[in-house]
Amino acid sequence: MPGVEERQPMILTAKKQALFCSLQRLYNLSKKVNDAAHRKIFEILYRSLEETRQKLLETVEMESDKNLEVDEKFVPNFAIYQTIDDIYCNIKKLQISCELIHPPGSMCLS
Repeated sequence: MPGVEERQPMILTAKKQALFCSLQRLYNLSKKVNDAAHRKIFEILYRSLEETRQKLLETVEMESDKNLEVDEKFVPNFAIYQTIDDIYCNIKKLQISCELIHPPGSMCLS
């Protein structure tokens, strides 16, 4: 059975996957905002977009650090950063598009 140190990367991997799923879910909902039910869920989840993204980026880094501590031959791979940014930018693009359509001062997705 792995010790506490060996389990830490597994815990961080699970956390990373959960956060990524949250981001992916928000992105998937952004494609369905024309439906009122999906839009409402999107609006609620959108409020935590920045926090989710930040936690995900931090978790990816911590996961790599812990893997390096456990396995000196571990090679970090930060390609996921590009994927995170792509998803994030597509979600933000929807908000910007919405703000251009609605009058100043009105929040489209808040």
